[in-house]
Amino acid sequence: MSNKVTFDDTVTPKCIHCDGTMRRVKLSPSNPLVIVCGVIVALIGLALVLVSPVVSVPVFCTGAFFILRKRSVWQCERCGYHYDVN
Repeated sequence: MSNKVTFDDTVTPKCIHCDGTMRRVKLSPSNPLVIVCGVIVALIGLALVLVSPVVSVPVFCTGAFFILRKRSVWQCERCGYHYDVN
């Protein structure tokens, strides 16, 4: 017998604020500072290509990660309330 808890994707959760239906969406980071820092780090990575390609590639990839990352959330279709998906 397995003690694993599985989540049924066919059952959509209800919003705790308005009792509307929730849908799974991907959101970009809402903090513009994260995006600006990602651009700065990516530009530093590009500038380091001439000095040391071994260092520049990981730095550039880290900056690109901060720019392009998205988080998965459940969002209410009626009121817009959302919370992170575990």
